[in-house]
Amino acid sequence: MRKEEHFGVYVAIERDEEILLVKKNRGPYTGTMDLPGGAPEFGESPIEAVMREIQEELGFVIEKDCLELSKVIGFLHKMKDGMFYHKGVVFAYAGKIDEIGDGSLKSSDTDGFRWVSKTSDELSPLTREYLQK
Repeated sequence: MRKEEHFGVYVAIERDEEILLVKKNRGPYTGTMDLPGGAPEFGESPIEAVMREIQEELGFVIEKDCLELSKVIGFLHKMKDGMFYHKGVVFAYAGKIDEIGDGSLKSSDTDGFRWVSKTSDELSPLTREYLQK
């Protein structure tokens, strides 16, 4: 049985009953709508990493002052061939978003982004875990 562990930093951008999510094209959450974010690079702080990930996956720059620590997550996710333990830090975005583009921006592991209902069946396990406040 394969066992994996991952640590990442993520951002939750919410409006009313929707959340801005990316479509995963690789990894254990392939095909689901997931929180923007990923693993910090060597020497990056969690804030620096999440700001870089937002720019890579959503295509816009945010102010560091608009990020607030929201939740620390740790949960076990069963995969077809093993187990995946996911640890992460989620920052809530408290700023205003004027323009987010058309959602077609792609990154190394995402195929665009869009606003998704918080009750959608498409949500990744990470997104579901975050929304269980």
